Amino acid sequence: MEKMTEFGPDDLLTAIQASQQAGVHPRTIIAWIRNGWLEAVKRPGSRGKYLIRYQDLVTVANRRYKPRGDEDA
Repeated sequence: MEKMTEFGPDDLLTAIQASQQAGVHPRTIIAWIRNGWLEAVKRPGSRGKYLIRYQDLVTVANRRYKPRGDEDA
């Protein structure tokens, strides 16, 4: 995820911008939010968009993946 450089640590990104920066599908970003792995603020409205702090995205995207059930590893 080295390409992340155009945003400052406290800049807010939409899920689409975050997905482009992390190199994943926007649905992956939404899944990270819904699973509680990525902190985000949901804007008001029935179709409110999520806003993700850039530094939070960097932290989550660079975290090493552990499959479920590998808590002891």
